[in-house]
Amino acid sequence: SDPAGAIAYNALGIAYLEKPDYPKALAAFEDAVSRAPLWAYAWHNKALAESQMGNYRAAIKSYQHGIEVAPQYFYLPYNLGTLYQSLNRLHDAEAQYKKAVKADDTKGEPYNALGTIRAIQGKRDEARRLFERALQKDPNLEIARRNLAALQ
Repeated sequence: SDPAGAIAYNALGIAYLEKPDYPKALAAFEDAVSRAPLWAYAWHNKALAESQMGNYRAAIKSYQHGIEVAPQYFYLPYNLGTLYQSLNRLHDAEAQYKKAVKADDTKGEPYNALGTIRAIQGKRDEARRLFERALQKDPNLEIARRNLAALQ
């Protein structure tokens, strides 16, 4: 374990993500997770690079690994849920959004995301309740406000 090296490689990976140079970002994140295998943030970033490269199976595995080492962070299952939703795997997305709510019930994003799934399924009343719940959790969550308005 080399936490200082992991931090440096993670920072390098973020710089490459922003360029964007996804293969170099991925290599840096792989170095980061090899030096700090219990650091969820590096697994999250590795998943982002893999997603950007279209390697969704690898990204899903990286998110799952991050969730395994740090189940307390809502953003890991939330972002895995958004990946599943983008792949039209709504059942898997819903399960991850519910995991995100369990990890941190103060965030509005997972409720908004669950609302989008209900809207896609034509369950407007349930979608409306979820968007309203998202706004209760975070009154500044503009996407939930727009989603709610779109249902009217």
